[in-house]
Amino acid sequence: MSEKPILSVKNLKTHFDVTKGLFAPKQIVKAVDDVSFEVYPNETFGLVGESGCGKSTLGRTIVKLYDPVDGSIEFNGTDISKLKGAELKEFRKDMQMIFQDPYASLNPRMTVGEIIKEPMIIHNIYNSDEEREARVVELLKIVGLKPDHIRRYPAEFSGGQRQRIGIARALANNPSILLCDEATSALDPETTQSILDLLIEINKKLHLTIVLITHQMEVVQKICHRIAVMSNGDVVELNDVKTIFEKAAMMLNLTEEDMGNLSGFLRSIQGVKIAATLRETADGTVKVSVRAVPEYDAAAVCAQFGGGGHAGAAGCSIRTALEDAEKAEITLNGKPVSSDITGWYVDKSIKTVS
Repeated sequence: MSEKPILSVKNLKTHFDVTKGLFAPKQIVKAVDDVSFEVYPNETFGLVGESGCGKSTLGRTIVKLYDPVDGSIEFNGTDISKLKGAELKEFRKDMQMIFQDPYASLNPRMTVGEIIKEPMIIHNIYNSDEEREARVVELLKIVGLKPDHIRRYPAEFSGGQRQRIGIARALANNPSILLCDEATSALDPETTQSILDLLIEINKKLHLTIVLITHQMEVVQKICHRIAVMSNGDVVELNDVKTIFEKAAMMLNLTEEDMGNLSGFLRSIQGVKIAATLRETADGTVKVSVRAVPEYDAAAVCAQFGGGGHAGAAGCSIRTALEDAEKAEITLNGKPVSSDITGWYVDKSIKTVS
């Protein structure tokens, strides 16, 4: 891209000392190890990878919740990796975070209005409480909530509504970058889609740059312009969404029809590339096709997609479809898999039919 990046991460390292005992040998976990990438204005940038790869640690390091041991984080050309005190507080107005758990991230003793107003008070935005309250009402409308929700408490809302409150709070200071750390992983598929639609709308209407951290490839496929794939603390692949999905489809031998019916797509689970498609035929038969490279134990693959776990919303949608189905056909790498409809995804006795 010809324009200057709004965020530039260069050779970033975040390590943790996990040594136990006074005389024990020193043990260092390299959660983020020599990561570099750039994010451009108005872009939606995805950070993806399996659980434990370091993507959430990287996000928290970028917003300075963790201090890096080496490397730099440049925001609009200024290195913010060494900022402290008042300078750090000033920077945080421009980069806000939406956390994974919509239940734990909101103070249960504060009303929605107090939660959203708090950042404005901390950063001395607006001259009066009336102006701040007007801004809260405006933000509630932006995220799809009602103005009269301002007096209610978090316990009165669903998980999806709480996440919308978290988004409204993040928008309170008019940030330039919104960093979403697994913002949809705790939500059901329908609510996940509504939150993604909201993020897309925010990106377009408010011209916000969004960094989306997730393990769900189907999520980044819907919303992101570019993706960085992480593994073991490092970025192993960085490209636009179309290129990454085309390469993975070629590796997994997926057809265009498969890609159109993609219900689950994980870059890697313990080194295995996996994709799942879900179709329903005219006679009501639910057909699930799972592809894995290299060849993988059928039960283990099915457990990943059907059991929820790493597959998240994709696993939930496949599991729900199978539980509601009268007939089901499941294949692994083109071979039929024997199963009962409701227990296939956790039954360790599943075998590939020869």
